[in-house]
Amino acid sequence: WTTVSGGRTSSTESTRITMSGCTETGKPRIAILMAVYDPRMDWLREQLLSLNDQTYPNLMLYVRDDCSPTVPYEEIQKCVRECITNFPYVMTRNERNLGSNLTFQQLTQEAEGTYFAYCDQDDIWLKDKVLEQVEYLENNPECVVCLSDRSITDARLNVHIKSNYEYLGYNRTSMKMEEVVRHKYSYAANCMAVRNMNKQIFDIPDGITCHDSFIAYMASYYGTVDFLFEPLLLYRIHSHNLSGNFCAENSRNFLECFRRYLKSCKRGQESSRNDGRIICDEMKKRYGVDLAELESPFANCVKYNYIKRAWEEARKKYKADKIGKWRR
Repeated sequence: WTTVSGGRTSSTESTRITMSGCTETGKPRIAILMAVYDPRMDWLREQLLSLNDQTYPNLMLYVRDDCSPTVPYEEIQKCVRECITNFPYVMTRNERNLGSNLTFQQLTQEAEGTYFAYCDQDDIWLKDKVLEQVEYLENNPECVVCLSDRSITDARLNVHIKSNYEYLGYNRTSMKMEEVVRHKYSYAANCMAVRNMNKQIFDIPDGITCHDSFIAYMASYYGTVDFLFEPLLLYRIHSHNLSGNFCAENSRNFLECFRRYLKSCKRGQESSRNDGRIICDEMKKRYGVDLAELESPFANCVKYNYIKRAWEEARKKYKADKIGKWRR
């Protein structure tokens, strides 16, 4: 959604539901952070029910509505109230639209927990997602960010790619900072569980496009970023995803495919250049780390013709008969 930088981030109203007897005191608290904006309500309900079915016993859900223009806040509140019955939750609403980065930053600053798990509004978490990530973090104290694999589905939740990591050719299970800043892996928020060890990790500066990647880079200074090669969620691909993943497969025709690639490639170039510059500056300012010395690609982000790249990508998918494949 539209990003607005700066300004107040306090909520106009807040709902806190505390439930007795729902959590197990011997386990660390996990804060699930969900930013919502004009959600499709049936998909939001499915996501919330998948959270409610988590087998991990000590959860707290934080939901923040970023001033949805067409979905009433009361309707979102009602959906959360009906779906989340097994653990407590907090609901808040921004005073004005802030965008996903600042909304997630606000969620992180107000949340309490040993670990944070970031959540989209339209995916499905498998029931052991939190349990497996927490067990890994507890058994590997050097790990500060644990990312799970995910299966890629269409809007109707038909699975088209069982393992996103296998599809992308990932082969690393654990990376130290030097490796994290050299390899531009996808550090998707919906796959991420982060150790809450230093709030500075979650201090996202203005201009950052991808808050999840920024958090992974900052956290890598304190420990490793590790990957679980087991799909623990269903990542729903549809026409309104913020990312431009699988543009062709989900497009109705070549023109729509090209337009979506155009938007995705432009955003990708801006993200690479802007985020790269900011990450370099922040790593040096916060930790005294010079990414140029570590041969990080962020230290030398090259501008490219995103219109030409979008056209080439769309043509490639057209020749391979991939356009509209997931809609057939």
